[in-house]
Amino acid sequence: MNDAVRGVLIVSPHLDDAALSASHRLRAGGAVVVTVCAGLPSSDAPLGWWDRLSGASSARGRQQERIAEDVAAMRFARATGVRLEHLDGQHRNGAALDVDAVAADLHMLISAASEVWLPAGIGHDDHQATREAGMLAARRHRHTAAVLYADVPHALTYGWPSSVTGERVEHLDVDAWLDHELQQTGLDPARLTAQVVHLDAAGREFKEKLLAHYATQLTVLRLDDRSLARDPSLLAHELAWRWEL
Repeated sequence: MNDAVRGVLIVSPHLDDAALSASHRLRAGGAVVVTVCAGLPSSDAPLGWWDRLSGASSARGRQQERIAEDVAAMRFARATGVRLEHLDGQHRNGAALDVDAVAADLHMLISAASEVWLPAGIGHDDHQATREAGMLAARRHRHTAAVLYADVPHALTYGWPSSVTGERVEHLDVDAWLDHELQQTGLDPARLTAQVVHLDAAGREFKEKLLAHYATQLTVLRLDDRSLARDPSLLAHELAWRWEL
């Protein structure tokens, strides 16, 4: 595995986050995607709130479906998928994700990677904890920087900021909101260097095909065909920041 990770390592809190937020990096091929919360709930585990919202009938069965979706998506992206056994937040009975345990699990993967991508941590506790674990492991291995990707769809609560689109919206400053959200997760926006990617037609087509593998999640994420017909800009851009460790 270490030989495979000598390139890009994308750490994904859940089984679709890398595809949602860093498809342009996946499109290049050869990335390793490690999903933190890929553990299976027990056979008698109750449905979590996200399970119920997405129409699942079994917590364990739905996670098995999602793993199968991710396997197919990683194959399509020519990426290597690694799935850790931490439970999704909805199945941890209120317990926080163990940052130290996740950092230990990431140890060997990050030690060999030349480029590390982590969630910025916007809008979800699992995302913030995953970022902290990734930073902890990266610092231990003397990485000097990481790329923090804007967490889709959480980072799109008010749409893309004008710094991405180049268009201002009257009475709405999404850049200010994003700065606030980043501060709330413990980041200093002044230390972040933005990396904006405008997906061309081929990039959007790749992302649409990639996301289509996560069929159980698209409607609840508001990224299904109807949602994209209403707002095609949802797949028009991707945003990340370079963070010096």
